[in-house]
Amino acid sequence: LKEARLKELRQEHERMKLQQRQARGDYFPGQKCSAKPGTSLPTDADFIAYPKAMKMLTEKLNATPEELATWIFLGPDTGGIAAYQNANELNPAPRFYFDCFMGEDYLSPLMACWFRQDDIDRFDPTDRYITGAALIERWSNQPGLRPEAFIRAKIAESRLLDIHPTFGGTRGTHDDDSFPPLESGLFLLAHVVGIEAEDFGADEEIDEPAAGSCHPVIAALIRQYFPVVRDADANDEWWKDKMGDANRYGLLECRVGEGKKGRSRSGGSIWRPDMIAGWLVDRHTNGKEGLPADAARKGLKQFPGCEDVAEQFFPEEE
Repeated sequence: LKEARLKELRQEHERMKLQQRQARGDYFPGQKCSAKPGTSLPTDADFIAYPKAMKMLTEKLNATPEELATWIFLGPDTGGIAAYQNANELNPAPRFYFDCFMGEDYLSPLMACWFRQDDIDRFDPTDRYITGAALIERWSNQPGLRPEAFIRAKIAESRLLDIHPTFGGTRGTHDDDSFPPLESGLFLLAHVVGIEAEDFGADEEIDEPAAGSCHPVIAALIRQYFPVVRDADANDEWWKDKMGDANRYGLLECRVGEGKKGRSRSGGSIWRPDMIAGWLVDRHTNGKEGLPADAARKGLKQFPGCEDVAEQFFPEEE
């Protein structure tokens, strides 16, 4: 009750400050706010609303709303991004934070968020995430595996962390019905891939690169760093066609795990960039659409940990 009252007081305080700004005449709805002398405050022109920001992140990273919520929850100091409130009418715009009083639905509060244009343009996430529901579906094809029980076991082993933007965690960690269900949690994709390699034996199906540090990545990054077609939209379609029928195009060995169609909005299939690079060069050598060695080397260097592999596989000609 005290926490609820404190929240009401904070909201009332914000309303009072807004009324004071209106009374002073330095706030007008629909117009830019004037910064005080000697300050450099962002104006509403520097901000974009949630729909535009989400569209840009989807096109750039194949991101999901759930991932954006996680990045906001983490904040810019830990590989995430900052969100703001009322950026169209307040200067400076107050920072947005998730609150447990928002309930289990952490996506609805995003509808009121604003983002700095520069932040979205420069944003390069440290980590990618998938929902608990997507993870359950992803692991449901493993013979004899009960996905929910297995996920809880990995959480208990500290090999998975169930993140929830408003509650912090889920029932996967807290055996309490007052916490959100496991399906609504968010999981670090790198942890998921690591468990698949170690526990499912995925590492036996692929050859590790000599450097041992060129890790699997999501399909969106493959499309971004290996542009076979100049037009971005056409390039996406080209890759989706090839990846969607990996067996036909000889891409099965480049994919980690079995993969399923329609999973892209839940984190996407995982691919080996070093093997993809070799596949592209082989196609180019045989007169098919692909990439020459220098372009493959340049693209492969964009993936963290793949720099040495790029030089080893595709050395520059003297």
